[in-house]
Amino acid sequence: MGVLTDDMARLRSGIEVMRGQRGELREDIAQAARERKAAVNEMQAAFDREHAEMARVGRQERMSVVAGIKANVRALEDEFHKDLAGIRASHAEMARHSRQTSRTYVAGMKADVGGMKARFHKAHEFMAETTKANRAAFLFGLKAEVSGMQDGFRKHHEAMAKDGKTSRLAFLSGVEANVAQLQAGFQKSLADSRHAYADMVKEAGMDRSAFVSGMKHAVTGLRKQNAEDITGAHFAWLGVPTPAQRQKELEAERLRQEAERQARIEELRRRQEAELEEKREAERLAQALAERRAVEKPETTARVQAGRQEREPEQPGEEERKHHKKEKVR
Repeated sequence: MGVLTDDMARLRSGIEVMRGQRGELREDIAQAARERKAAVNEMQAAFDREHAEMARVGRQERMSVVAGIKANVRALEDEFHKDLAGIRASHAEMARHSRQTSRTYVAGMKADVGGMKARFHKAHEFMAETTKANRAAFLFGLKAEVSGMQDGFRKHHEAMAKDGKTSRLAFLSGVEANVAQLQAGFQKSLADSRHAYADMVKEAGMDRSAFVSGMKHAVTGLRKQNAEDITGAHFAWLGVPTPAQRQKELEAERLRQEAERQARIEELRRRQEAELEEKREAERLAQALAERRAVEKPETTARVQAGRQEREPEQPGEEERKHHKKEKVR
């Protein structure tokens, strides 16, 4: 036999042994289950018996306790009824005694009140007779005092009103001055605050604009530099001039031409300013000469007019024409 045959035989024998062991194990498990089931049934039966015994004992104990409570309650009820009957009898006796005492007290009170009323009427009549004159004198004196008090109060009230009016006017004048001063100070403070706020807003806006402009310029420069680096690397690899270099050359040429043009413009501006200054100087000289002539001319004109008046009468409208000529000369 070969090795495979030996292995197969050994494997079969192992399988048969394991099958036998498995059967024995199943039998052992079934036996253990039957034994456990019997033990559980026995334990449940014991629990049922003990529970029934405990229930019987507890019921007997509760019945004895309830019987004792009922007996105590009946004894308490009997004692309560006895006490209630005694309280009712005592209350009836007390009520009878109170009624009798009240009748006696009321009778004595009526007698006392009757005597007090009679004495009060006598005293009231005497007091009315004695106090009538006193009241008349008191009222007369009271009227005199009240009249004097009214006169004094009227005088004091008039003086107080006058003083109060003067004080109120002075106080109101001071309040108006203070209010005007406070309003002026408030308006000034408000104007200063507004100017300060406007300056602050303007300065903040300028700072933000400068910051944004600088940031834009920096970003544009970085982008341009990055693009130039990429383009320069590309054209360096190809071996030809870069557009940036060509642009720089064109920009340098443009700047040179712009500088030449600015120089020509500046030269032309200086010439124009010199000519304008010469023209202004000539105008100032002409104006000074005209003023001097205007000062000298009235004397000459007066002499000429005097001579003409001697020679011939003056024509109508001549004065207006002369005045017009003077204005034109001026």
